[in-house]
Amino acid sequence: MLQQTQVATVIPYYERFLSRFPTLRALAEADEQEVLTYWSGLGYYSRARNLQQGWRAKYGDAAYRYCEDTKHRLVSRARNLRRGAQYLMANHGGVFPKTRPEALAVPGIGPYTAGAILSIAYGLPEPLVDGNVQRVFARFFSFAPLLESKEAKLFFWDQAERWVRSALDPRDFNQALMELGATVCTKASPKCLQCPLHNDCAAFASDSAASFPKRKPRRAAEKLWWASLVQENAGRVLLVQNAPGDWWSGLWDFPRLEAQAAETVDSDVRERLLEEPHLEFQRALPLQEHTVTHHRIRVSPIVLRWSGKPRSGKNQRWVSPEDAAKLPLSSLAKKILGSYQRE
Repeated sequence: MLQQTQVATVIPYYERFLSRFPTLRALAEADEQEVLTYWSGLGYYSRARNLQQGWRAKYGDAAYRYCEDTKHRLVSRARNLRRGAQYLMANHGGVFPKTRPEALAVPGIGPYTAGAILSIAYGLPEPLVDGNVQRVFARFFSFAPLLESKEAKLFFWDQAERWVRSALDPRDFNQALMELGATVCTKASPKCLQCPLHNDCAAFASDSAASFPKRKPRRAAEKLWWASLVQENAGRVLLVQNAPGDWWSGLWDFPRLEAQAAETVDSDVRERLLEEPHLEFQRALPLQEHTVTHHRIRVSPIVLRWSGKPRSGKNQRWVSPEDAAKLPLSSLAKKILGSYQRE
């Protein structure tokens, strides 16, 4: 939770999550859909979603993509949190291990999280590197290679290990290093004169803090065109669960057609209707613009009536719009469902 927002914001949601899943066993035994539903309803997930419109208007599509990526990372972390709890129950008696190799074997635990847990929970001299730490090191050393390079990754982790192993208290040191980047060595307008490291900082000496860290230019967004099919029957709509490896894996969505260009969306839908005699066109919903990472998606939601006996499958559900809203939906499905309910 703390990887996504500030401590003061996290605390009430952290307490709420623990009240529902008070032990590793409770989380390990919980249904994944329940965990995803609960997680997607947390305040900071909603805040990321709500920020999209305001940030997009004020800062452009890059900010919108950041919010969208944030939501997907949150869903992935919720899923891994449950898998990690199951692994710890099965392999470590419900106790988090105290060595880096064992920590990294836990599902969902990467180098940063392992270092954070081992140093903060157990006081071990284990390094961690997050965006704040990278920024501090890049400025302190005037590190010129691109932040995304392999050289940068190795350099930052090497420095983090050197520094934490010489610290009097690894727990306090790692938290202080992250806090320094979050509150003093900030992305914009760093407070260099307040920094305890400024006398030895190479970027401060050359008055070039704003130039670090170096990043590679963003790549152009890829355009995609979809038709989302809102199929209704007897007051219910059809939802499908996204398969592993697909967009929004594990979340529920409306069935969709992927077109080659904007001009072919209508013809693709007509072709689908010819293939499915039980489907009858009803109306088109307002167009949706959706952005995910480096993809800009133009979505045409179309309401269709299913006149025959509803088909069902392992990863399909016919549900009322009210019940659909209670499922862990993709953010796109939430927008389309809201538009459908307002019609």
